[in-house]
Amino acid sequence: MQNKETYKNQDLVLRVDSNIDPAVLDLNKYEPFLDTLCVGREYQKEAISEAVRFLLGGKYKNIKDLGEENYHNNETLQEKYPNEKAFYKILPLADKLNCSIDLATGTGKSYVMYGIAQILLSEGVIDRAGFL
Repeated sequence: MQNKETYKNQDLVLRVDSNIDPAVLDLNKYEPFLDTLCVGREYQKEAISEAVRFLLGGKYKNIKDLGEENYHNNETLQEKYPNEKAFYKILPLADKLNCSIDLATGTGKSYVMYGIAQILLSEGVIDRAGFL
């Protein structure tokens, strides 16, 4: 009989470093916007802030950078994937600066996408956004 391995989703989520240079990105100026948009739904604010820190914080040039940082700091990832190469194989578009937002049905992913897009527009990183 095979041993069954069980992992919690939260232990496999890649975490973005919260220490970013405010000269590169000052998220504090978006607090009133996020408070109004998310109206007490802190998980939405956290998702928006973490995605924007990843995309604009200047620490990561692609998803592989984030994966490498997380692999070295997360014992669960090291247990699940025998080596970094095996882990990198599961990262979609590892050489690109991309991310996905994983929230349950009905939790307001559209608000999260709008919040991210609005901050990227305000920072002048993009000039338009489209959603599928």
